[in-house]
Amino acid sequence: MKHLTYLFLFSFLFFLGCEEESTTGTGDNTAITTITGKLENWTHGAGKTIKIGNYITQTEYQIVGSGAIAADGSFAIALLTPPESYLNYIQSPDSGAPAGITSSDRNARVYGAGGFMIFDGSNFFAFVLCMNRDFRADTFWVPTVNDQIYQPTYFTARTTLNGSETEEEDWDPRATTPTYITRVVNNVTVAAGWNNVIGTVTAKTTNTVTFNMTLAAPTNLKWYYQRVN
Repeated sequence: MKHLTYLFLFSFLFFLGCEEESTTGTGDNTAITTITGKLENWTHGAGKTIKIGNYITQTEYQIVGSGAIAADGSFAIALLTPPESYLNYIQSPDSGAPAGITSSDRNARVYGAGGFMIFDGSNFFAFVLCMNRDFRADTFWVPTVNDQIYQPTYFTARTTLNGSETEEEDWDPRATTPTYITRVVNNVTVAAGWNNVIGTVTAKTTNTVTFNMTLAAPTNLKWYYQRVN
């Protein structure tokens, strides 16, 4: 279960696909079909695979993209269209109730991937975070002010997002009180397809976290991996 603990702790960050993220920002984006990068200090040779998706159980994984890792740690992930069963409405097209987050296209749906994983054959080998600091000295990654993390997200249609939501989340197993996550989206226009999303931690207290969302490629971030097996 060690690897599942890691996954569930950072998967809350991925925009709108999970109900636990706090974001605020503006921007416009174009869809991407491939994610490229190079793992920091990779020493495990060729033959392993990096994947993007979500863990459902210890043995079940939603794969929405994968690519081979070269001996120097470089990779290219070919992104797939998420199946219908993975998608969720941003704003229910049939509901007359006020929505926390509004979508200019009421039929637009979203998939937020849980993160990047490395597999050695069928065995889960490591998880990966693309961010602006090396978190690996910590027991697990917990958001810190000024952290930036790459969060690719899939939308079924071009749409503009606005509004805010606040929800309770228990992502940190060490916490003795609930954590409240506020999500604010100010005139953010996303493309149909996969979008480059970077979240920046702008504020944090003992029980709140706030992220600023920008639509940009992870040019200035690094790919850190943490072995779990």
